[in-house]
Amino acid sequence: MPSRGTWSVNDYAQYVRDRMAEAYALVRMHTRNKMADMKQQYDRAVRPITFEPDDQVMYYYPRKLKGRSPKWSRYYVGPYRIVKRLNDMNYVIRLSDRTRAIVVHVNKLKPYKKVQGSI
Repeated sequence: MPSRGTWSVNDYAQYVRDRMAEAYALVRMHTRNKMADMKQQYDRAVRPITFEPDDQVMYYYPRKLKGRSPKWSRYYVGPYRIVKRLNDMNYVIRLSDRTRAIVVHVNKLKPYKKVQGSI
């Protein structure tokens, strides 16, 4: 490339375009590497949860009640019964035989643990 003072407009435009393409390629490479690192870190901590039909689960269903503090809210409702497993991530659950079945993501479910007594 000639010295900066002797560039034509077209030469300078091409130079800037090439530099931007290099920068963009570098950013894409770094982003791809970071995404792989983040996925590896996430996969290290996550534990897959699976449920079988007829298992009892609690369903995460946060509600904002007017005039009530969220501090006293119950975020999980149930126990629901697993009706069917659609795939690894989605399940069909039902509160009772008379209620409508709903499709939910596995992240909104947790195993139901029966309380052994009350005070």
